[in-house]
Amino acid sequence: MWWAVQEIMKCAFLVLTATAVSITTPTPILADDYLDRARIQQLLSVQQLLYNDKFYEADSLTKTMIAQYPDNPAGYLFGAVTLITMMFDREDNLYPEEFNRLIDSARSKASIIGDTASNCTRAWMCLFQGHAEAYRSLWESRFGTRVTVIKKGRRAKKEYERGL
Repeated sequence: MWWAVQEIMKCAFLVLTATAVSITTPTPILADDYLDRARIQQLLSVQQLLYNDKFYEADSLTKTMIAQYPDNPAGYLFGAVTLITMMFDREDNLYPEEFNRLIDSARSKASIIGDTASNCTRAWMCLFQGHAEAYRSLWESRFGTRVTVIKKGRRAKKEYERGL
């Protein structure tokens, strides 16, 4: 079972890195760009803090993001990523309720925005919903059941495909 957790951790790292690369890749500015430079910088800062094992600083920054942009799913998703990173690092299920609350908030906020958004923003919302399911699957791989890992992984795939 531990090898499966390691493989899922590698996938989660890849997802987080792909998100950072997609955020920082220069693209033409669109009228409906979802993330502005300030939010991009905050997300990159959270990622850097997590890479350097500065979990409490990352958690503080995600809480600031949520306070500044309460309707934006990115703060909630990165808050959940911070918690799951702390739990995996400490090998203990320390914050399951908060983790699930943040994941649920990210999904619901992304769903609300995605229902009425332009195609570009809708794709971002599908990305956030897919990431939410992927991280929930990752959490299940360590602290939950194998069946749920598979279900959540399939849901993540479905959300990613919907965003394309």
